[in-house]
Amino acid sequence: MEYNQNNAFVIIKHLINLKRNSKLNFNIINDQKNYTLLTNVSLMEYNSELNFNSIYSNGLITRVKNYFYPGKNSKLNINDIVLGRNNEKFDIYSNIINNEKNVKSNLKAKAVVLGQSECLLKSISTLLENSENTYSNISHNGIIRGNGKFYSFPFILVKQKNVNATHNSSISSISEEDKFYLMTRGMDKTNIEKFLINEFIFSDLEQDYKYASKFIETKLLRLMK
Repeated sequence: MEYNQNNAFVIIKHLINLKRNSKLNFNIINDQKNYTLLTNVSLMEYNSELNFNSIYSNGLITRVKNYFYPGKNSKLNINDIVLGRNNEKFDIYSNIINNEKNVKSNLKAKAVVLGQSECLLKSISTLLENSENTYSNISHNGIIRGNGKFYSFPFILVKQKNVNATHNSSISSISEEDKFYLMTRGMDKTNIEKFLINEFIFSDLEQDYKYASKFIETKLLRLMK
């Protein structure tokens, strides 16, 4: 797990090179105060598995570029979480470039944008000619409150007929009906929004986020103030 926290302009670059039959859980918490430019390149060989989990919070501007090159028979799980409250701006770009057979890739990105914060998610799954028997999914979900803005652009580029590729995107707010229902069940009003956002973040994730649960819980308390 990597935890980045600083008050300055930060440039971070990662190169992940997975050899045959290897598995890696790569976890990032990015909690910079000002500007962050983050670039990740992941190279995967035969029968490898990469679980790439990231949390982005704070910062005036956070720009991220992710490039993934899965190998034959490999598995790729990507989970992105964005937490914004004030005037933060997040620009998260991911590109899965697949030219191998029997690859399974799943990208799930969730953004909580409150106050004046903004989030742009742009994800591309590129399935080239040799990507036969491949499964690829991209899922974007955002929840907003106040004047928060959420922009979602999931793309799938397919150049092989024998693939299974899907994408979806959704955006919602915290409904008054949900609040009322929980209040009738005895939940304290001050904790309802925190509970609903926590459920939104952790539901339907491929990977276990216990490693970052305390961080997210603390962030949620600050976000809801």
